[in-house]
Amino acid sequence: MRNFLSDKVVWVGLKSAVNILKSA
Repeated sequence: MRNFLSDKVVWVGLKSAVNILKSA
């Protein structure tokens, strides 16, 4: 079973990066 918490952290990080790129 995968580590759900680390997957969630990665997902949040990706969403943050996308938002930064959009606002740039």
